[in-house]
Amino acid sequence: MSRPTIGAERLRFRLAGSGADDGEWSAEARASGVVWSRDGKRVNSTPPTADRLWQLTTLYIDPQKKEREAQRTGTERIGAEDCIRYHFTDANSSAAQDVWVSTTDGHVVAMKRESRGAFPSYSLTVRKMGK
Repeated sequence: MSRPTIGAERLRFRLAGSGADDGEWSAEARASGVVWSRDGKRVNSTPPTADRLWQLTTLYIDPQKKEREAQRTGTERIGAEDCIRYHFTDANSSAAQDVWVSTTDGHVVAMKRESRGAFPSYSLTVRKMGK
């Protein structure tokens, strides 16, 4: 997911193992709403998983946290960047979440969300793919 500015989000992911919905999916926020493509061709309908991924990635760090605020859990290197790792638990869904923030300029380098027993259980990891 990339967000050059608020309201200009773009998402790209590969869906595999679900059969008819498998493929390379992309979405882009526009004034008229989210525009979806599959394997490079615009589509009007998406599987429920695609809409859920859009929500999870574009609203990722915003939920109310059980810990009240994210907890600093250490420092790690992601690619060529030194990062501070933060952990929190979504107060509504109980999904465990980690966010790695660059020590250089404060941008989000990676995010990970683990959810068990939710629609359906999943693990989602998003990493910076370049500037």
